[in-house]
Order: sequence, then C-alpha cells, then structure tokens
Amino acid sequence: MFPVNKNVVYKNNTIQQCVGKMRTTYGLDILVNYINSKGKLPNVKYLAIKPIYDKHTWNWSKKHHYIDFIRYIPLKYIKMMQRKELVLIFDNAQEAFDPINEILFWETIRHNIKRYRIDPDYFWYLSSNVNDRRYSPGFRVYSEHFWSYGIAVDDVDKAFEETVNNTIKTFDKERALFSSLNGQDKIHRHWWHYKLFKSKLDQYAMISNPRVNFTAQRQLVELGESDFHTKRWAATTPRTVDRDPDPSKNHGWVNNQQYLKKDYAILDASAFHIALETYIEPGYNNKLLSEKTWKPYARFIPTIVLSINDTSKHLSQLGYDTLYSVFGLEETWDKHEIERRYTEALNAVDITCKKLNAMTNTQIIDWKFKKEKVLKQNYTILQSNNINCKWRDEFIENMETVYENT
Repeated sequence: MFPVNKNVVYKNNTIQQCVGKMRTTYGLDILVNYINSKGKLPNVKYLAIKPIYDKHTWNWSKKHHYIDFIRYIPLKYIKMMQRKELVLIFDNAQEAFDPINEILFWETIRHNIKRYRIDPDYFWYLSSNVNDRRYSPGFRVYSEHFWSYGIAVDDVDKAFEETVNNTIKTFDKERALFSSLNGQDKIHRHWWHYKLFKSKLDQYAMISNPRVNFTAQRQLVELGESDFHTKRWAATTPRTVDRDPDPSKNHGWVNNQQYLKKDYAILDASAFHIALETYIEPGYNNKLLSEKTWKPYARFIPTIVLSINDTSKHLSQLGYDTLYSVFGLEETWDKHEIERRYTEALNAVDITCKKLNAMTNTQIIDWKFKKEKVLKQNYTILQSNNINCKWRDEFIENMETVYENT
C-alpha cells in the first residue's frame, strides 16, 4: 500500500489529511505497516483523512444533519475513488467513539459515499472500538486493540527481572501501596478517587487527578454524594504523581520507551494498580481497552481494571488471566452496574491494603510477584499481539478477495 504523500485536502474545520509522520495516525500506521510487511495489497493507493473533533461541525446528536466532508478533497482524487483507483481511509483509530449513537460517523459516511458514488469497498473506517467489529455498516470497517501495540518489546525474562529489580529499589510501603491515575476531567474517574478519599484509602495511594471544578462537584452531588465531602475532596485536587517537569514529555500513551519510563516508574513503585479506563460508564456502545490497561501487563503488576461492565470477561476471551483472585474478587465482579462495581472494587482495595500493611516491604514485593508464571504469561500474550494479527490477516484476506474480483 502506498499513500497520496502530499497534502491535497483543502484547509477546513472538519477533516485533515493524514500525511507524513503524525503522532495522531497511530492506528493507521500500525495497519498499513503490517500490510506492507506481509507484501499484501501492493498496488493499493490510499488517501487517509481523520476527523477534526469539533462539536459544532460533526453531528453529536440524532438530528438528520450530514456533513459533506468529501468536498474538501480535490475533484481529481474523488474521480480516482469513483474509478476504484484510490481507497479513502477514515482514520478514527485513535478513538473509540460509538459511531451510531455518540457521533454519527457511519450515517454521515453512508451519506457521503452515496452522494459521491464511491464504491463502499473503497472506503475504510478504522477505530479502537472493537464493538464496531460486530456491524456491517455498508462500507469496510476495521477495528482492533491498537493501544496494546508496541508496549511489551523486551524478552519476557529480561523485562521481568528489570521490573523486580526496580521494585526492590523504589517500593516503600510508607510512601504508597498502590497507584491510581486520572489525567482528564472525566466524572466517573473523579467519582472513583472521591470514593477512595471518603474511605480514607487515598492515604495508601499515589493518585493523579486534575482539579475538580464546580461543574464536576455538582455532578458528584447529583450522583448522590455529600456536598460537604465533595468540596473537601475537591480542595485536595489537583493531585499529581505522573507528570514530567518538562511538559513536552508528558506523552505516557505513546508506545515509545522514552515516554513509557515515567509510567513504569510509578507501576514499579506500587504493589498493585487501579487502571481507570477511558470509558467506565459511557452510556454508549463502546468497548475500548487503552494503554491504561496494557501498561500494567507489561510491568507484571496485579491490577484492577475499572472499565465498562464485563471487561474481565473480554480480557479472559483474549487469553489473559486477570488475577482478580489475589484481591478476593470473582471473575464476574464487573458485570454489574457501576455503583456495585465501585463498591466491590473499593472493598477489594480496603482488604488488600489491610493485608499488605501487616507485611514488611520484602513480603509485599514477594506478594506482588508471587504469580510469576501467570504474570509472564500475560506479558507474552501482550507481546505476541496474536489476536490483533489474526484480525488484520482476516481483513487483508477479505480485501484481497474483493479487489481481485473488481
């Protein structure tokens, strides 16, 4: 595959062309590089675009208002698409929006390809919402766990030894027993950290949380929390443990070892971790496992993943052992509504902290790595990337068959 390698899309506030080395073309680069590494689809030329997430432009409601985004592409390239000489790739791979109910991407895309008479097989939609795989919206859709790519790169034994040594050097129960990180103003993440604060469990944690503003305080009260305690919690924010003094280096999500070191240092100094996912209670049809879930697997640390319900089931289907038993949690603990999930997770943190507080630092480190075989197995699964590769191969095979017959 080879791209239109010059910027041809007219300047606008709706789409931008993915050209050159862009940090925001993460998933696109992964898929195209994989296809080329296999020597597949060598004659396919593509033009890649990504949406500019502007609520005043894209349709975030169910009103029948469809943006004409293809008009920003020069006529020369539109005609190439119509002649099946060019694939248009809509790169949403960095995100996991619900394209049916949250932002109406799919209806808008159908409107555009019909208006411009583009063959649906020559339009690819990429995303990190693996629920998209269940649908056939009338054009080609590809989704995978893009955020798991490139995190586990070293030999498993080497990575394990490095992690254990760093933990021995940096862990101190007097500093913290666990870590829980939130870098964005998301109400359900605020809510979790508020619950840790109210239960006085935050005293055992390295917590990052942005400032809780007045709007967030009101939302917490609407969720049934005390106005008094909400204000007390807000007064302790922002809390910061995962920010580099140099703002240019605060890219923990990038699969670059230089940036991962900061996050790994926090995980190594923790006995266990709470992964606060992007979506915890979205109200939409989203299934995203981001780098927040995968990094702990790369550092061999027992982790409670707070994500949408039934995430533990999905992880098990991918081959991972969640190790929830070390926290006294059943594998099905997260199938319930959010309040019950928070209650069970909070109880597990409380019990685990009491148990670890009765141990010495050495005993806690032994506890952390006690399930060495399973921890290494999870790392190997992450490193092999077998599920994503299987999905890529299936997509490539389908596209080869389609393009051979056109």
